[in-house]
Amino acid sequence: MSIRIVHVHHATANWHELQQQVTYLLRVMIDAAPTQCQITGGDFNVALPRYGYTKSTSALYDNLDKFSQDFVRSTHGTLNELEAHTRRDLLRGSSASLDHIFTWNLTCQ
Repeated sequence: MSIRIVHVHHATANWHELQQQVTYLLRVMIDAAPTQCQITGGDFNVALPRYGYTKSTSALYDNLDKFSQDFVRSTHGTLNELEAHTRRDLLRGSSASLDHIFTWNLTCQ
């Protein structure tokens, strides 16, 4: 069994074109080998839940969260979220779990 591993780091949640390009390339890889086991991990700026963000920032991230969830759902993948928050700002009182693992044709435990 072979496993394709892809690490992704989104530069910014505000750069929608980059997010679309990254998910387009991932979709091309997935569609080219639909039974291939794949692990894609990294900082997707996707967070459920997220605490302490301003309303304007929360709206931006809510859209990104939905975009990423729709991508994983439409490609029949699985979003594996961390329980612990990987980003904390103690001064602002904000925190989120931004690093995730997406899998295709695998079961993570």
